[in-house]
Amino acid sequence: MEYDRIILEMLDRIKTLEEKVAALEGSSPSATTEDDSMKVCKKYRRLAEKFESADGNPIRLSFAEIEDIIGFALPESARQHRAYWANTTTHSISSCWMSAGYKVVDVNLTGGYIVFERLNKGDLRILEMEKNKVTTVFGDDRPRRERFDELFNALQSMGYELGRNKYDDIHIKLNGKNIISVYVAKNSYKIYTNRTEWMEKSSYAGDLDEFGYTHYHVPTFAACIDEIQNFCDFIGYRK
Repeated sequence: MEYDRIILEMLDRIKTLEEKVAALEGSSPSATTEDDSMKVCKKYRRLAEKFESADGNPIRLSFAEIEDIIGFALPESARQHRAYWANTTTHSISSCWMSAGYKVVDVNLTGGYIVFERLNKGDLRILEMEKNKVTTVFGDDRPRRERFDELFNALQSMGYELGRNKYDDIHIKLNGKNIISVYVAKNSYKIYTNRTEWMEKSSYAGDLDEFGYTHYHVPTFAACIDEIQNFCDFIGYRK
């Protein structure tokens, strides 16, 4: 749990460093256009080409094969934590398969390999619907929309049952019912739940509203993931 939080923080820092290096080189890996929201940075270009040239069948790559393709060693976190392989469009390595229409479907840390599958028409339709939905909700606030997508994709890759509503909240569900929700604010994350017993366990001070929900203001992406994991462990959530 603590390791996952550290890995997510490391990925955020790596992304920031890559953007600074790319800016010095005269091109930003996070530069976007209206039709292309996922740019692949130079260091992972060869891996992206692997997916771009694929025939649509599932792809199974070992960690060693990925290292042969990119030309350098993966960090130890790639071999130890599923969070490294999250299907998110905001981290450089995942943009290699996401931009080519693939997703991670199996992370076998023991066997040392990853399985990717092509997004089907249903997946693409859902992604397009969600993209339009989020675009409408966030308007021109692109950074906030990207943070929303980053959190949703990370939680999804971790195996949680998720939902969204028109107010741009992410719901974590158990047996179809919301158990905890997250609102992505401008500079923080607001987590809320009606499980008041969590107030004594949370790392953050909670504010109880008139409807019986307790609200927790969490400052960072990694802290938000950590708080959700702690809550789900506390109530015995099983993925």
